[in-house]
Amino acid sequence: MGAGNPPLVRERAERAKSTFQSFKQWLAEKRAENREEEVTQTNPGQLPTFREWLAEQKG
Repeated sequence: MGAGNPPLVRERAERAKSTFQSFKQWLAEKRAENREEEVTQTNPGQLPTFREWLAEQKG
């Protein structure tokens, strides 16, 4: 336990953290866009979940 995680595990964790931070930034931008559009729209579009967004990024 005192040795910490192996390098591969740390690398994967950093990639996952980076990917999730990218999603959070994208989501904040989309929410800001939607707030601006709500004035003109009665039914704004739904935003994808993290899993859906990730699938789009890989696809």
